[in-house]
Amino acid sequence: MLKRIAWILNGVMALCLLLSYLAPYVDPLSFSWLSFMGLFYPVFLCMNVLFVLLWLIKWDKRVFLSLACILMGYVFIPRFIALFPKEKASNSSSISIATYNVENARRGYDRDRTKRKAKREKLEAFHHKLRHLDILCIQEKGDFAFDILKDVYNEHEIHMPENKGTAILSRFPVINKGSIEFGTRTNSCIWADIVSPMDTIRVYSLHLQSNQITSETKALVKNGNLQEEETWKGIGGIFDKFRHHHIKRAMQSNLVKEHMEKAPYPVILGGDFNDTPMSFTYTTLSKNMLDSFIEQGSGLGTTYSDNVPFLRIDFILTDPTFSILSHQVEYADYSDHYPVIAEITSNKN
Repeated sequence: MLKRIAWILNGVMALCLLLSYLAPYVDPLSFSWLSFMGLFYPVFLCMNVLFVLLWLIKWDKRVFLSLACILMGYVFIPRFIALFPKEKASNSSSISIATYNVENARRGYDRDRTKRKAKREKLEAFHHKLRHLDILCIQEKGDFAFDILKDVYNEHEIHMPENKGTAILSRFPVINKGSIEFGTRTNSCIWADIVSPMDTIRVYSLHLQSNQITSETKALVKNGNLQEEETWKGIGGIFDKFRHHHIKRAMQSNLVKEHMEKAPYPVILGGDFNDTPMSFTYTTLSKNMLDSFIEQGSGLGTTYSDNVPFLRIDFILTDPTFSILSHQVEYADYSDHYPVIAEITSNKN
């Protein structure tokens, strides 16, 4: 009886894993619910790995179901975990770039003035450690964060539109700049043409539509009861919100990709996608681009620090005319995101 139940559950998990492989390629405008399968890909993968181990222990031929499903999607595994980083090379004309959602420097603020002073000093000290970076793509920049960034990065050229939450800081000259209109302030995309030592490049700082489900999720985890109708309504509301915002992100990513394809210079994109590597959003933006994590990352590459574990939703993507020499995540508790840092060089040199 237990073996039969395990086999049925194995079949369900195998099917879910196969469906998750479709999520990156299906536009949520056509079939939005498939995006949930991509979101839970790591869960489905882990469950199938567990079933492989279970059937191996039992020395049961049922092992081939999950094993076959895992092997069919092996190309997706490096998007989430990097086991074998490529050999790193050095280059004198390389540049360093970071993407960082600063959460409006919220963790450097306090209503109490004394505490606020101490918190701000700690936050500023952290940013001083990042001042050596050549280019920074910033997201969720509000008025409080603006003051800190302006003071700390006073040697950088700053592209910070007042009506946008994104910013670009550059040690190199900016010869042109602009934005892509999403119709919102917090979620936005700006760009700058930068004359770097290796080439003139176009850099995008991107913050796609947020899911805006954090507070509801926390409340359900804390107070939810699966035997109550209200809990299920809450779960339905969360999924509906995610579906709606996933469609918005897909539309925004299409706008950005169209703009990138018309760029006169090689492109580097840094940003908070609010989506995982198993999403239509990621597939759209990463097409014909290199992902710094896939090229030079190690381990899980987690970039989001709040509630949901192991999320990689912040990315640095580059034109394939570049080589990525290094990728690192700075695990520091000054935002709900971690800074992602890469060193890049041009293949033209």
